[in-house]
Amino acid sequence: MLNHRLMFNRIHKLLMIGLIASLLAACNQDTGQQAAPPQDIVLLTHNLHAETQVLQPFVEIIRESGADIVALQEVSPEAEALFAAELGDRYPHRAAALAGGRYNGQIILSRYPILEETTWYPERLLLRVVLDVNGAPVTVYNAHPASPGNTQMNTTERSADITFLLEQAAAETNPTLLMGDFNSEPWSEDYNRVAAAFGDAFAAVGEGAGLTYPDYSQPQARVNARLPSFTPLVIRLDYIFYAESFTALAAQVGASSGGSDHRPVGATLRLEAAP
Repeated sequence: MLNHRLMFNRIHKLLMIGLIASLLAACNQDTGQQAAPPQDIVLLTHNLHAETQVLQPFVEIIRESGADIVALQEVSPEAEALFAAELGDRYPHRAAALAGGRYNGQIILSRYPILEETTWYPERLLLRVVLDVNGAPVTVYNAHPASPGNTQMNTTERSADITFLLEQAAAETNPTLLMGDFNSEPWSEDYNRVAAAFGDAFAAVGEGAGLTYPDYSQPQARVNARLPSFTPLVIRLDYIFYAESFTALAAQVGASSGGSDHRPVGATLRLEAAP
């Protein structure tokens, strides 16, 4: 009888050990297969026309957008100082490249911590950051390729800028966003090169033509104007492009320029769960 009891106890222990091991293995397997949930990210890009005085409307546009990440071009030192003072609560993290003067100034404002920051000025008007989006690294480029209007409508410099941007972006291993004033019409070869590699948020889910330039409704926007002051919005130059890791949910052109000659562009993208 004693031997039978000992044998029963041993068998019982072995069965319990096997059951516990199976449960632990199943838990570990489930944990390993779990992915971070999808995250919705609100974006805004805006060329500020190098404004130095009438700046409060830009603050209001940025706040009202509810954006998590903001890419700004043609940022004056005065604008940067105001944003730091009035938007620091909303955007505690920012990267700035202002050495080239107000027409070359670039800023990225972010609710998310900045892990890396790179700029290529004076060779390129291009600002890159890597953000920690709730544990997921996301690369953001703030791009401002050369305007053909600066070179008698010669697109050579713009094309070189976009080639460089695409080469940098192709090397990224993180989910990647390209935002900014691309100085490229939707029918241009340079736009098509970008759109072949990245989704265009407005083209995917926006309504209407998405025209962003020129907005000469405010007198400060007509300073150094390239077109007659009565010219209506006729061109789309400002874009939010996204890699395959994202899905476009919404996109819109702002109703007000805030005094710039460009309208802002906003988008909501979903960062899909990592596999």
